[in-house]
Amino acid sequence: MQDENFKLKDVFKVVHLVDNSFQSDSRVEKELGSLMQLGVPIMVCAIDEQKLPKKEVRNGYYIDRIFPKSLVSSYYKFGYKSKMNKIIDEIPLREAIVVHCHDFMMLRIGVLMKIRYPNLKLIYDSHEYLKGWPYYRNAQGYLNQIKGFCTWTFFKWCEKKDAKKANKIITINDQIASKLKKHLRLKQKPLVVGNYLSKKSLSVSNKISFKKLLNINDDELIIIHSGSIYLKEKDLRNLLIEIRMVQGKKINLVFMGNTEIFFRLKSKFENENELHFIDFPHNINERISLLSSANIGLLYVDTHMEAHRIGFSNRFIEYISAGIPVIANYQEFVVKFNSTCECCEIFKNVDNQNLKIYIEKLLNNETFYRKNIKNNRDKIYWENHEEVFLKYYKSALT
Repeated sequence: MQDENFKLKDVFKVVHLVDNSFQSDSRVEKELGSLMQLGVPIMVCAIDEQKLPKKEVRNGYYIDRIFPKSLVSSYYKFGYKSKMNKIIDEIPLREAIVVHCHDFMMLRIGVLMKIRYPNLKLIYDSHEYLKGWPYYRNAQGYLNQIKGFCTWTFFKWCEKKDAKKANKIITINDQIASKLKKHLRLKQKPLVVGNYLSKKSLSVSNKISFKKLLNINDDELIIIHSGSIYLKEKDLRNLLIEIRMVQGKKINLVFMGNTEIFFRLKSKFENENELHFIDFPHNINERISLLSSANIGLLYVDTHMEAHRIGFSNRFIEYISAGIPVIANYQEFVVKFNSTCECCEIFKNVDNQNLKIYIEKLLNNETFYRKNIKNNRDKIYWENHEEVFLKYYKSALT
């Protein structure tokens, strides 16, 4: 949309900063939907994406894709500060009360804004645990790993320094909140706002299913793996060998994704009869509808990464919302939820011979698990958690 749609641009009270193009970001969109109830003008500053409009109005809030991707991802380089300050000059902050930074790349920009406008209330919304995410270990080559380690160390230092400027820190679960309090040396624990689904926006249909889409026989079973893949190729082969047949029924393993590793595995395994690959549906209702047609949801995270072990799994929330029992490796949030809800089985390693036993247990007691999920599903909906989020904003805006 054209600039004339930004006629309120001088009176934005709340500005959200996101480190993506904001084509879709379920967590931020839920937060904005709740904030619209307060009746304050809201602006979202996002990464510039050529295929998307530079400026846009959506659901009553304003989007300006003002940040060059190359600049945002290089804040450790010479000239970053002066270039970013020129961009900040273009953002209408004169009447702003709150700047809400999603993840640590945006925190640096938020701090620069607060230096310019000291009365701004700065929120740091940490979606991940940066210290527990040593991503450099996966880099190819020793030199790249050294460079990655130096960058990661610098990012951690910046996060610790910049977080001291924040008026409020928010994160996704109790486990990360405790870690952040210690790592960032905070006086109080961050506010926990889980990345839950909005129940009122869900509309699940039984008109689409994996069996119809993939021409799978009615008497066969489906295990779905949705989202990012952390299985290694050898682990996937072991998994196929272990679960090819369970209780005399053929098992179909379906991967739903859109990452580089997803397409690489698809090219290598597409001729396997029991293995299927489906492009990740961005529409949440289509995704939940498809998930609900599976027998079991598979959750496999990289337990070598502390950020994964203590993280918040969106796919687990989607499995539960879809009403399907889950088989998962260790993640603290899942274990804690399961301790009271009994909706999944936890395994140690993907090559563990007991994996097949866990699958059989889920299938033998599928009615039990699905009933537990139905009775506890409301715990994972945004509407039961948004008041905590709104309570802080109400105090911040007054």
